[in-house]
Amino acid sequence: MMPQKIFRVFATWDMDAQVWSVTDSDVPGLAAEAETIEDLEAKLRELVP
Repeated sequence: MMPQKIFRVFATWDMDAQVWSVTDSDVPGLAAEAETIEDLEAKLRELVP
């Protein structure tokens, strides 16, 4: 089993675009957005190794 690593990801709500988007993270180059925070979390679980 591979050891777990914790990454910090900061997201904000964009009122104009009506999406949550990653504004800062410990993952270089990470960019993602989604309509709900739950969808963003699911997306991040796929994007971050």
